[in-house]
Amino acid sequence: MGGSNHFLLAGKDERQEPATLEGAVLVDNGRFPYLLDSPEVLGTLDDVGAVRGALVHVDGTDWERVSAVLDELEGCSTEHPVDNRNLYNRLQREVTTASGKRELAWVYIPPVARQAELAELYPMIKSGDWMDRA
Repeated sequence: MGGSNHFLLAGKDERQEPATLEGAVLVDNGRFPYLLDSPEVLGTLDDVGAVRGALVHVDGTDWERVSAVLDELEGCSTEHPVDNRNLYNRLQREVTTASGKRELAWVYIPPVARQAELAELYPMIKSGDWMDRA
């Protein structure tokens, strides 16, 4: 688990486990994915299923620093984590772990105002898994 930017969590991730976010899709811009979950956008797509990835558990004492680093990477204002000017917004969503446990997780999602355009521009990753996008 973990993509090319996982090094940013080095030593700060207590553990990680496979997890699924239902009712969302990934689209591929060629360099990185966009997670889309706007009901208006999903209603126009075929094969809406789930996005698979890793739930990374970060020690609470490290969260402020880690979230600031991730916010910068994702083009998300730390002061305004939900804003139409962000590349991604940092939002909480419920995910299901491989063991079936439901947990709240922070995820980065483009602002709703941009999701329809992104869904039209980029192909959907049918597997729902960025690491298995072939």
